[in-house]
Amino acid sequence: MKANELRIGNIVKIRGNICKVANISGFISESITGVIIDKHGNKKHLYAEINDIEPITLTEEWLLRARFTKSFIVTNFAIQTEDGVLDLVPSDIAGHHVYFDDNWICKVQYVHQLQNLYFALTGQELIINL
Repeated sequence: MKANELRIGNIVKIRGNICKVANISGFISESITGVIIDKHGNKKHLYAEINDIEPITLTEEWLLRARFTKSFIVTNFAIQTEDGVLDLVPSDIAGHHVYFDDNWICKVQYVHQLQNLYFALTGQELIINL
Protein backbone atom coordinates (compact mmCIF):
# COMPACT_ATOMS: atom_id res chain seq x y z
CA MET A 1 0.00 0.00 0.00
CA LYS A 2 1.23 3.52 -0.78
CA ALA A 3 0.75 6.58 1.44
CA ASN A 4 -0.64 8.56 -1.52
CA GLU A 5 -3.65 6.20 -1.62
CA LEU A 6 -4.70 7.20 1.89
CA ARG A 7 -6.73 10.07 3.26
CA ILE A 8 -7.46 10.98 6.84
CA GLY A 9 -10.55 9.01 7.83
CA ASN A 10 -9.79 6.00 5.60
CA ILE A 11 -10.44 2.64 7.22
CA VAL A 12 -7.53 0.17 6.96
CA LYS A 13 -5.90 -2.63 8.93
CA ILE A 14 -2.80 -1.94 10.97
CA ARG A 15 -1.15 -5.08 12.28
CA GLY A 16 -4.52 -6.87 12.11
CA ASN A 17 -6.51 -4.09 13.84
CA ILE A 18 -9.22 -2.17 11.97
CA CYS A 19 -8.30 1.51 12.20
CA LYS A 20 -9.32 4.92 10.96
CA VAL A 21 -6.39 6.93 9.65
CA ALA A 22 -5.94 9.92 11.97
CA ASN A 23 -2.76 11.46 10.56
CA ILE A 24 -0.41 10.90 7.64
CA SER A 25 3.22 11.97 7.44
CA GLY A 26 5.41 11.19 4.49
CA PHE A 27 8.31 13.63 4.40
CA ILE A 28 11.03 11.58 6.08
CA SER A 29 9.43 8.15 6.24
CA GLU A 30 5.97 7.17 5.12
CA SER A 31 3.96 6.59 8.28
CA ILE A 32 0.49 7.12 9.67
CA THR A 33 -1.23 7.38 13.01
CA GLY A 34 -4.38 5.30 13.24
CA VAL A 35 -7.18 5.30 15.74
CA ILE A 36 -8.55 1.94 16.80
CA ILE A 37 -12.15 2.18 17.94
CA ASP A 38 -13.38 -0.83 19.90
CA LYS A 39 -16.97 -2.04 20.31
CA HIS A 40 -17.43 0.17 23.40
CA GLY A 41 -16.35 3.34 21.61
CA ASN A 42 -12.94 3.49 23.30
CA LYS A 43 -10.14 4.96 21.19
CA LYS A 44 -6.51 3.85 21.09
CA HIS A 45 -3.88 5.62 19.01
CA LEU A 46 -1.53 3.44 16.98
CA TYR A 47 1.53 4.51 15.03
CA ALA A 48 2.52 2.50 11.97
CA GLU A 49 4.93 2.52 9.08
CA ILE A 50 3.32 2.30 5.66
CA ASN A 51 4.46 -1.35 5.33
CA ASP A 52 2.33 -2.26 8.39
CA ILE A 53 -0.86 -1.07 6.69
CA GLU A 54 -3.17 -3.41 4.79
CA PRO A 55 -6.23 -2.50 2.73
CA ILE A 56 -9.56 -4.03 3.71
CA THR A 57 -11.28 -5.98 0.94
CA LEU A 58 -14.66 -4.51 0.05
CA THR A 59 -17.30 -7.11 0.97
CA GLU A 60 -21.07 -7.17 1.35
CA GLU A 61 -20.63 -6.60 5.08
CA TRP A 62 -18.60 -3.41 4.51
CA LEU A 63 -21.07 -2.12 1.90
CA LEU A 64 -23.95 -2.62 4.32
CA ARG A 65 -21.95 -0.83 7.05
CA ALA A 66 -21.63 2.09 4.60
CA ARG A 67 -25.44 2.30 4.22
CA PHE A 68 -25.54 0.74 0.74
CA THR A 69 -28.70 -1.23 0.08
CA LYS A 70 -28.61 -4.62 -1.57
CA SER A 71 -30.88 -5.30 -4.49
CA PHE A 72 -32.62 -8.65 -4.30
CA ILE A 73 -33.41 -8.65 -8.03
CA VAL A 74 -29.79 -8.26 -9.14
CA THR A 75 -26.57 -8.56 -7.16
CA ASN A 76 -25.71 -4.88 -6.96
CA PHE A 77 -25.50 -2.48 -4.01
CA ALA A 78 -26.63 1.13 -4.26
CA ILE A 79 -26.62 4.36 -2.30
CA GLN A 80 -28.47 7.57 -3.14
CA THR A 81 -26.35 10.75 -3.08
CA GLU A 82 -27.42 14.34 -3.62
CA ASP A 83 -26.15 14.12 -7.21
CA GLY A 84 -27.35 10.66 -8.21
CA VAL A 85 -27.19 6.95 -7.49
CA LEU A 86 -23.91 5.16 -6.88
CA ASP A 87 -24.15 1.47 -7.85
CA LEU A 88 -21.60 -1.24 -7.14
CA VAL A 89 -21.80 -4.50 -9.04
CA PRO A 90 -19.58 -7.41 -7.92
CA SER A 91 -16.96 -8.40 -10.49
CA ASP A 92 -16.44 -12.00 -11.53
CA ILE A 93 -12.72 -11.65 -10.81
CA ALA A 94 -12.31 -9.29 -7.82
CA GLY A 95 -13.72 -6.04 -6.55
CA HIS A 96 -16.80 -4.17 -7.72
CA HIS A 97 -17.62 -2.23 -10.87
CA VAL A 98 -18.79 1.27 -9.98
CA TYR A 99 -21.56 3.09 -11.84
CA PHE A 100 -22.81 6.61 -11.17
CA ASP A 101 -26.25 7.23 -12.66
CA ASP A 102 -25.75 4.21 -14.96
CA ASN A 103 -22.36 5.45 -16.23
CA TRP A 104 -19.41 3.14 -15.57
CA ILE A 105 -16.67 4.92 -13.63
CA CYS A 106 -14.08 2.43 -12.43
CA LYS A 107 -13.51 -0.69 -10.38
CA VAL A 108 -12.83 -0.71 -6.62
CA GLN A 109 -11.53 -3.55 -4.51
CA TYR A 110 -10.89 -2.00 -1.10
CA VAL A 111 -12.82 0.01 1.49
CA HIS A 112 -10.44 3.00 1.35
CA GLN A 113 -10.83 3.16 -2.45
CA LEU A 114 -14.61 3.40 -2.09
CA GLN A 115 -14.23 6.08 0.58
CA ASN A 116 -11.93 8.12 -1.66
CA LEU A 117 -14.18 7.73 -4.71
CA TYR A 118 -17.29 8.68 -2.76
CA PHE A 119 -15.56 11.83 -1.51
CA ALA A 120 -14.37 12.72 -5.02
CA LEU A 121 -17.90 12.35 -6.42
CA THR A 122 -19.87 14.00 -3.62
CA GLY A 123 -17.47 16.18 -1.64
CA GLN A 124 -18.69 14.37 1.49
CA GLU A 125 -17.27 11.61 3.64
CA LEU A 126 -18.78 8.15 3.31
CA ILE A 127 -20.21 7.19 6.69
CA ILE A 128 -19.22 3.67 7.69
CA ASN A 129 -20.40 2.10 10.92
CA LEU A 130 -17.56 0.35 12.68
